[in-house]
Amino acid sequence: MRYSVDIIRKGCGYLNLLIIGAGGHGHVVKEIAEDTNNFDKIDFVDDNCPDAVGKIEDLHKLHDLYDSAFVSIGNNKFREELISKLIEIGYNIPTLIHPTAYVSKSCKIGSGTVIEQRAVINANATIGNGCIISVNAVVDHDTLIGNVVHINAGAIVMSGGNVDNYVKIDAGQVVKGF
Repeated sequence: MRYSVDIIRKGCGYLNLLIIGAGGHGHVVKEIAEDTNNFDKIDFVDDNCPDAVGKIEDLHKLHDLYDSAFVSIGNNKFREELISKLIEIGYNIPTLIHPTAYVSKSCKIGSGTVIEQRAVINANATIGNGCIISVNAVVDHDTLIGNVVHINAGAIVMSGGNVDNYVKIDAGQVVKGF
């Protein structure tokens, strides 16, 4: 099943998205969010970016203007901390899936996960919350990907493979399965 913010949009009116982290990955996430056509406004929160609408300390007061937030920080543990903070404040945490990604109708994808361009998520795969599935990564059938995992560009998790919470699979790496 394709999980997206379409689920949130029903009955909620307009959706505005804050992206926490305005670095390179943040800009990738912004373009994916734009390509979903689910958000009316998308802005950054970043402690070091002059173009951001605020800093992390401003998340409480920005909640009146933004109903959804997504963490685009590469550090897995810090990403989890920020996602927890956003949930505590009351933000919706969407799952973002680029339209060119193949996502099986039988897979399960947690909130706060991004599936980038041309990634493949095959049948009965389970992907946890807060994950990054980078461009051209393959998560084959019957795999289990934990929470706040990063499967980097071109990496492959073979059929039946498991990846524990917080693990980063580097670009081009292969995780064996069955």
